[in-house]
Amino acid sequence: MLLSICIPSYNRGERARELVNDLLKLPYDENQIEFVISNNGSTKYADAYSEISKIDDNRLCYHQFEENVGFMKNLNQVIRMSRGQYCLIISDEDCIDESQLGKVLDILRSLVGVSFIKTKTSLFYADSEYLYAGKGHEALETFYMAGNYVSGIIYNRSILTDEIINRYEEVYMDNQGYLNYPHMFYDAYMALHGDFIQSDVLLIIEGKSEDDLQNNITEKQAINYNNYDNRIAQMNGFLDQVMDLDAGAGDKFYMFCKVCNKYLYMILLVHDSIRDNDESFLSALDRIRQELKRWIRILQLPLTREEIESVDEYVDDEAAKIEQYAYSYMGHIN
Repeated sequence: MLLSICIPSYNRGERARELVNDLLKLPYDENQIEFVISNNGSTKYADAYSEISKIDDNRLCYHQFEENVGFMKNLNQVIRMSRGQYCLIISDEDCIDESQLGKVLDILRSLVGVSFIKTKTSLFYADSEYLYAGKGHEALETFYMAGNYVSGIIYNRSILTDEIINRYEEVYMDNQGYLNYPHMFYDAYMALHGDFIQSDVLLIIEGKSEDDLQNNITEKQAINYNNYDNRIAQMNGFLDQVMDLDAGAGDKFYMFCKVCNKYLYMILLVHDSIRDNDESFLSALDRIRQELKRWIRILQLPLTREEIESVDEYVDDEAAKIEQYAYSYMGHIN
């Protein structure tokens, strides 16, 4: 089987049922494609999920958790269930442009040495142009920390194996970065183990989010995105993985810089969203600066004292840019 289309679902039973029914109309048999859906202990639309579970089609695999186990475990479940050489992840709120799927299947049949693909989507990745990046630094430079939205990612299952998923789930069970963005952890791993393609084929049509679905995670795992503490915890989680990865010093330093820039910006977004006082914002900015300076010393990179001090200056300069932006464009910082 070539492709598994994997759908982690939570409290969107009617939309999931519509998506599955559309997919089942596709002219591909069970030797070419399958559809895998995992219901994350939904508390709504039980009838719709029940209808999906009763569909008699060899291409459909359905699983249901008894309770909400969190996005990470639900995503891992659909990937583990997949039997295709490749698995495509799609949110249950989105749909597939059926006219483009054949092009993607043709691409997959021709691939050698590619670990993952990011297909074009109608909103978040609408401007994607075709790029091919070799494994290692080139793939990291192209896509590391850029894949927040999960729909449209295709993984090579010979590289993203059950063994890797199980290991990550065990090691990073309490990691806030992994709990909320497990696919971005896999993206980093895949970039180091195979080539990457950014596709210009518009495969995913993104649907409208529903406000009551923000808790597709357990209360224990829940993260308030508009919260400084949790954003810093996420950042620390990503840097935990950087430290663990079997990557060269240059690649790890590059990843450190990408995480640095992304999460300094995230602090700015929190400030803009909650409109808190400047003192709280500046305090959070200082905390993240200190955390980044701590990380550059524990990542075990072969840096001299002078080079570490240069990194400290880089972090301070990037934080200063964020502060200046808040002052100049957001009307903050008195």
